[in-house]
Amino acid sequence: MTRQEVNAQYQVPMELLRAYENWNLLGRTSESSGEWQYDNRDLQQLSLITTLQSIGFSCEEIEHYMRLLLKQNGSEKPRLKMLEQKRSVILDEIHVRERHVEQIDYLRHQIKKEQKMQ
Repeated sequence: MTRQEVNAQYQVPMELLRAYENWNLLGRTSESSGEWQYDNRDLQQLSLITTLQSIGFSCEEIEHYMRLLLKQNGSEKPRLKMLEQKRSVILDEIHVRERHVEQIDYLRHQIKKEQKMQ
C-alpha cells in the first residue's frame, strides 16, 4: 500500500506519513517505484503513532517512543515514564480548565443574582 493509499483509506496525515518514512522504522520500498510500501505492521504502527499524536506527543517524542518500542526488551519503563509524564501534563491542564469553569460559574451566578435584585 502506498503513502497516498494509506492517506486516502485511513486519513493518516501526509506529514505524519513522511515523518514515519524518514524515521525508517519499518516497511520497505518498492524496487520498481522506489516508493514506500506500507504493510499490516506499518498500519498497526501508524495507528499507535496517530494515538500518540492525538494525546499531545510531539514528532520527536513519537519517534523516541517508537524506537523504544522496537527495542522491546527493557523499553517498558521508559515508555511508561513517557506516558505518565504526558498524563500528568494533561491532568494539570484539566485542573486549570476546571478552575476556569468554576470562575465562569461564579460570574454567571453573580449576574443572575444582580438580575433578581432589579
